[in-house]
Amino acid sequence: MATKRQQTMAKRDREQAVLEKRTQKRLRKEAARNDPPAEPTPYVPDADSLRDAEGRVIPVDFNPDAA
Repeated sequence: MATKRQQTMAKRDREQAVLEKRTQKRLRKEAARNDPPAEPTPYVPDADSLRDAEGRVIPVDFNPDAA
């Protein structure tokens, strides 16, 4: 009879794990829905991102206010 009890407890544990996972997912979605959307940060290139294959700096006229 120990086998039947073992199966019943394992089933209960699986069901509990599913309920917890659903709850966590629901709470995560509610939190995401209630948070205000983050403002996108403007892309500002730095010197490292403006290099050619030989490593020379590529001059760029970048004005974030013009966009």
